[in-house]
Amino acid sequence: MSANDTNTAKLTTKPITRGGFPNVVNENFSKVINEAKAGGDALQNFYDSMNQTSDFWGWLATNAQSQDNPFAPGKDKDGNPIMMGSNGNVDMRYGAFYRGNTMAASADAAGDSDNPPVVGVATIQTGNTTNALSKTMSFAVSVAGLPAGIVLSQKLFADLLKPLYGNMKTWLTKNAETIQEESSVEDPAVDPEEAADDALSDASEAAEEVGGELAEEGVEYATIDWASAGLEVAGMGAIAALPLIVSALGHKMINSVLIINETEYDFAWDIAYQDAGKTSVSPKTDNGKIIPQLSYYTDMWGDETSVKCAYEASFQFINSSDLGSIGNLITLTPKSGSSTPANLVISIPWDGENTVWVGESSGSAKDTYDANSQSNGKLSVTHDFDCYSVTAAISKLDGETKGQYFYGVLVHITPKQ
Repeated sequence: MSANDTNTAKLTTKPITRGGFPNVVNENFSKVINEAKAGGDALQNFYDSMNQTSDFWGWLATNAQSQDNPFAPGKDKDGNPIMMGSNGNVDMRYGAFYRGNTMAASADAAGDSDNPPVVGVATIQTGNTTNALSKTMSFAVSVAGLPAGIVLSQKLFADLLKPLYGNMKTWLTKNAETIQEESSVEDPAVDPEEAADDALSDASEAAEEVGGELAEEGVEYATIDWASAGLEVAGMGAIAALPLIVSALGHKMINSVLIINETEYDFAWDIAYQDAGKTSVSPKTDNGKIIPQLSYYTDMWGDETSVKCAYEASFQFINSSDLGSIGNLITLTPKSGSSTPANLVISIPWDGENTVWVGESSGSAKDTYDANSQSNGKLSVTHDFDCYSVTAAISKLDGETKGQYFYGVLVHITPKQ
């Protein structure tokens, strides 16, 4: 029998975290970021930890191609069933957790199929085993299309976990596979949103078989609509693409840029001027260029916790030829509070010292770049604006690192002290 309107539960998801794959802010996060902001070897160690994760995303992609399942069933500390995967340098887990009002959910679902009630929360988390940084995203899960009379209890919700987990595995591995393919070419130009849309489309079209008591009640299949999840998955894709490109393009000059927003303001970013080189990874180009403000993390039960999330924007730039340079000016504009934008200049010349600079505009974007792209000999710079501060650090002023011309830049936006 095939899936149809009478035997298929229709699950929909809505992001709880705000557009991206944010960092869990805890003592370890603050320690790692504050050390990396000094630049030099400390920042290179930070990027080494990030770049080692290329093995994980490649591992996911390989399993997608071979149809092997990289995830194994497990339980969280509260005994809830989850899926777990690890290749040694990255741990990943994902799960879905019931939080519905059974009678109200059943009645609301029967009366409004276009706006079904939230009955669960799905979460995906990764942890870097080298530096212990963790990232998380959460989705509210709604269910419609149940046969009349079925009350979706916690027990029946458990029958939806197998199809939901199988579907989540489909888009996680498909997204990794697409990112790997786009990263492993001579002249990469990765679009994390497009890759996410392709993976989510594949997952949303899949009908998964349902078992247990729910199947006995006539619900034989489940579909999951991930239409609203694109920006979240794009954030994950950008994190995957950065190290994959580094591992694939050892002969090129590479500049990875990570901008972390730890303020109470949303920041709009823009690559306002590109003097040399080209962009190989850039986030959220079609659906808004925003780094969300620091916000509280919503846990698996939908409750707000004291653990905050710090959102980021990940970029990567490469030189256009083997003897070319890289040079960019990125503006960071707070969406409330101070209207003064920060100007970030990064200059990676083929011959000479690298430069990072942060400050206010000197006129046009080109004028600002030209006035501040000359070497200042600094690994880390800080500038205070009206109500926020920006620190920019670079891993090395010149030369190779482990046989590559790789230069990592970390930008940290914090409240003004």
